Amino acid sequence: MPYTTLNEKTALEFGRRKTEVFGADTLLECKEIGDGNLNMVFRVWDTADATRSVIIKQSLPHARIDESIHAPLDRARIESEMLVLHDQNCPGLAPKIFD
Repeated sequence: MPYTTLNEKTALEFGRRKTEVFGADTLLECKEIGDGNLNMVFRVWDTADATRSVIIKQSLPHARIDESIHAPLDRARIESEMLVLHDQNCPGLAPKIFD
């Protein structure tokens, strides 16, 4: 699948598809919460129970301020693997990785 940058609508659908947090009929909302330069960060939550939520972090292939500044997408895999290792060694202290 080709790389596409998420927006609030596509991040919401990604959160529904890639996690087991929400039911198929759950009414969801999504807001971009990131203010960084190299990632898109979204919060997706159940409108009936805002404590049921996920954070979606997407690495961008370039800096937001200047697309000529490239950044390797593989950094997301490295971070994900590191968080899985953290959870194995300190259960419950690292975010759960879904995808």
